[in-house]
Amino acid sequence: MKQATLLLKSLGMPSTYNGYHYLLYGLSLVLGDCTYLLSVTKRLYPDIAAHFHTSAACVEHSLRTAVNRLWADCAQETLAHIAGHPLHSKPTVSEFMDILAGYLQPDYTVR
Repeated sequence: MKQATLLLKSLGMPSTYNGYHYLLYGLSLVLGDCTYLLSVTKRLYPDIAAHFHTSAACVEHSLRTAVNRLWADCAQETLAHIAGHPLHSKPTVSEFMDILAGYLQPDYTVR
């Protein structure tokens, strides 16, 4: 997960955000099983929440805050480069995780 840590840092994500740690753990889950992105609210958020002993709603809020912060702090160009295409609007949490997973593991695809 060192690559994921470096990627989040390059986007300007501070490790002081809960969303930072939730993103790292969530990315490890998604990279291990890409079907997590097919059921984010029913599977991914609850599994992250269980790992960190919190609620799925807290995880969802923290992840949305992290994505909002990156978007507001002008990480848009870097994120578009990572995505490989222009981003016309702020990505959702699942889109954001999909972009990062695709960058970290080029042969990654949701089936």
